[in-house]
Amino acid sequence: MSEPASFRDLIDVTFQGRERFATETGIDIKHVDVMKHRDSIAPDHWSAVVAASERLSLGVDMGMLAELRARRKAERLAARAAQAGERRSGAASDGGPFASERAKPLRCLSPHGSAGLATEGQSR
Repeated sequence: MSEPASFRDLIDVTFQGRERFATETGIDIKHVDVMKHRDSIAPDHWSAVVAASERLSLGVDMGMLAELRARRKAERLAARAAQAGERRSGAASDGGPFASERAKPLRCLSPHGSAGLATEGQSR
């Protein structure tokens, strides 16, 4: 059997579905649904996954689970870095969402209703 490409594959392909995965590992089906949705299995559950795999001769071991986790983490970090790069390049090109407001001086009204400029430490 080929190695799973993700935790979702491990659940769907290697264990042939969420119901069998839940039954064989002893993990609640609702929790399995969350794992599948997040494409992540917490290390706390790895021993149950490996034990079930050994009983069923599926070939899943701790090293495989660690590799899946490391790959998933690297993908998430790369996606975050790409998003941050997009935000930085967008802010640099247009000056940011409040650039025009930052350029304006603060205007305030005196108690008598006339407008004037105020600077830090100065009151009217």
